Amino acid sequence: MLKIAICDDERTFSEYLRSIISKILSKRQIDFEIELFPSGQAFVNLNLDMAQYHIVFLDINMDDMDGLETARRLRKLCKDTYVVFVTAFINYTLEGYKVDAIRYLLKNVVGFETTVEESLDSIFEKMDYDTHIHTFHFREGRKELNLQKIIYIESVLHNVFFHIMENDALTYSMESTLNRIENKINDDRFIRIHQSYLVNMEFIVGMKSLTAFLLDGTELPISKLRYPNVRKTYADYKGVL
Repeated sequence: MLKIAICDDERTFSEYLRSIISKILSKRQIDFEIELFPSGQAFVNLNLDMAQYHIVFLDINMDDMDGLETARRLRKLCKDTYVVFVTAFINYTLEGYKVDAIRYLLKNVVGFETTVEESLDSIFEKMDYDTHIHTFHFREGRKELNLQKIIYIESVLHNVFFHIMENDALTYSMESTLNRIENKINDDRFIRIHQSYLVNMEFIVGMKSLTAFLLDGTELPISKLRYPNVRKTYADYKGVL
């Protein structure tokens, strides 16, 4: 989940910026949360909880605490958050470098939406945040899927069923083989735990007695032959023993 904060004392502009970011991220099928803060002080009052946000859009010219001071307070607690300054002026560049701002966005300019998208692209590149959109032709129609939304893929005879987590659990189907789908996806997040199951490790919460337990409550069998490699691969991926 990508968490974004917008800190601006102009509520109308905050809502406008949120709508732009939401449109961009929804188009890319990225799960996100956006929180609005009416002042720099309101944001820094979060204290350590400021670090939960991956990206912060800061208005430089706020009354009670400006964006530069807000960014300084943030940097004392968190070095990893990406800071994007939003301003009506362009004379703060040097100060922005001191708090490691990644972009300046000028308000009320033609093409503002494009500059927002470009700033997000730059951040995603630095984060190595790849959305991995693939197109599949299901019986239910052509779908563009973000791989991170796939919980697992199941093979039954010559059919495969994609179990998807969006607002609700969904299932799409097509005539194919799991080998073919696995080769098409070619993503390290997915592991073949059984001849009939290809699972996104992001959704695995535990393993026991040749069974994989998934976040949505599903329990899937792990083949005895694959089990040692599955456990090791999962442990390496999650960074657990």
